[in-house]
Amino acid sequence: MRSANEQGTEEDPAVLSELARLNQAYEDRFGFRFVVFVKSRPRSEILRVLQQRLNRTRDQELSTAINDLVSIAEDRYRRGALNDPLTPPLSPEGREHGDRRKGNGGHR
Repeated sequence: MRSANEQGTEEDPAVLSELARLNQAYEDRFGFRFVVFVKSRPRSEILRVLQQRLNRTRDQELSTAINDLVSIAEDRYRRGALNDPLTPPLSPEGREHGDRRKGNGGHR
């Protein structure tokens, strides 16, 4: 439900139909689902992003998808942290204090 709430409220049937069609084309082309950090953008804007990203390479899309997944997780973490005083703070780089992923080759 959280994902649906984050994906805007636009209900234009033509936009929804085209999103469904292009999502399938994207998954067929790249082998994984389309991931984008929506942040309450209207679906018509996401449709334009999806159309543009279908023209990229798989490596470009994999990199973008991973970056957007991290952005989604960080946004959810921040919003959750506002409601949970026990959640550890994020550093200015967006990582938890003590997270050594930057600087040790991604190993924990």
